[in-house]
Amino acid sequence: MRQTRRLLPWLVFLGLLTVWGCGEKTKNPAAAPAAPGAAAKPAPSGGAASLTLYVMSDCPFGIPAEKVLAKVAPYFPGQLAARLAFIVNQEPNGALHSLHGDKELQKDMVHACVGQIAPAKQLEFVVRQNESGKDWPAVAKDLAIDGAEIEKCVKDGAAEKLLRADLAETTKLNVTASPTIILNEQTYQGGVNSRELFDAVCAALGPKKPAVCAAAPDTLSRTDGSASGSCGKRANTVPPELVDDTPVTQTVVYSESALDKSRMEMVLAQNKQLYPNIKIVKVEFSTPEGRKLVEKYHIDRLPAYLFPGDLQARKNFQVLSAHLTKVDDAYLLNPRIAANIFLDRPLAAKTLDVFFTPYSPRAMRMLLDVHDVLELPEFKGLGLQVRLRPYAPVENGQIAAPGGPPELEEMLRVIAVLDLQPRKIWDYLKARGENPASTWWEDYASKAGLDPAALKKAALGDKAAKEVADNSNLAAEFSLADDFALVVDNREIIRPESKDDLKAMLKNIGK
Repeated sequence: MRQTRRLLPWLVFLGLLTVWGCGEKTKNPAAAPAAPGAAAKPAPSGGAASLTLYVMSDCPFGIPAEKVLAKVAPYFPGQLAARLAFIVNQEPNGALHSLHGDKELQKDMVHACVGQIAPAKQLEFVVRQNESGKDWPAVAKDLAIDGAEIEKCVKDGAAEKLLRADLAETTKLNVTASPTIILNEQTYQGGVNSRELFDAVCAALGPKKPAVCAAAPDTLSRTDGSASGSCGKRANTVPPELVDDTPVTQTVVYSESALDKSRMEMVLAQNKQLYPNIKIVKVEFSTPEGRKLVEKYHIDRLPAYLFPGDLQARKNFQVLSAHLTKVDDAYLLNPRIAANIFLDRPLAAKTLDVFFTPYSPRAMRMLLDVHDVLELPEFKGLGLQVRLRPYAPVENGQIAAPGGPPELEEMLRVIAVLDLQPRKIWDYLKARGENPASTWWEDYASKAGLDPAALKKAALGDKAAKEVADNSNLAAEFSLADDFALVVDNREIIRPESKDDLKAMLKNIGK
């Protein structure tokens, strides 16, 4: 399964960031993994379902998983026995060790102690500390948990005993990856997001599942968690030879009305890594000063990042120059990397173009979240024209589907459904979302109430081929390389990372 999380647009292109693994999933003889898509083992008769989330407390993939569990668990009061267990190692001298260092080990200890002292508040404590950045005593005070008891637990050896028990458990079960979820003694194979985990718990409870399982709450999302399979952490530094600490001023021309400013903030954060003493001046493009800059530097995409003309004297210029263009007296960062608003494209008001690659599980989850959000009353009233655009990247003038010919065939089938029975498109996509790369597409078509023979015939026609080519060429015009992206009004690319991101962005369309 390919990893398709959004790439950081600046340093990753330079190859400056190193990804460190937080463990690797291995086969688990004691808790054998269920086959992909298989239901969890039913809960014991009359009992609760059991769920253990194994994490490293500072692992970037484990932290979202903790929040996912905190969202799901409250829907199953008395029916889900959920707990955290921490993945630690033992040094040759017998001392405990955590992959991300002593700070993480201390955090593991605090979280484990809270689980013993106030188990009902453990998940809320963990999420609050992760999101607030507060020291644990302040979080404990906010939640009315006895801080003195936590400190005593950490210092008197109780915390170490808890972690050694977790070590024995993870060793026995061969759990090495953060996050790993075991639900009713089966390794959970679904997406680490609140909607899929909720559905899995409902299935695990069988006939004893609560009424809420009949209609998943809208607060749940297929995209609010972490990627599955491994845990990564970006290095905090770049190679010293690429860092220039002499003062530099950068001007950023941007749009205050942009729906998605996350990419701009990432680029600026990365520029600060390259130039620690950088001064950033933001200029709104519609102001008199902004219009002058747009005209002078021939800016047609926003945000535009202008570096001073003397940048060539910097020690890191040769490495960065491939991503810069000299315009007048400044250097402009390649807009293909860093911009998401196209000033020179014709406005198509109230349109939402949904670009996706159908073999990507992440893209399919995001796609279904888009559907769920658009079905909400407050968004139905927006009057958006939604256009689904399965596409493949264009390389050297040729369409190159990441999944090869089978993925291209699936794109053609999606186009065929849109042509033959557009009212059934979401039924088909929901069915395919269960296993996007499955070759048994006929089964999913039948499940959606479609005729596989008619669908195959339409998919082989010239019309479907032309539409996939048109979608792919349009994506190339937008410089898209994502497995999932939205284009609003034919001008702005937005890349929501979760259902909440999507809601916030859509609410601001037209404002």
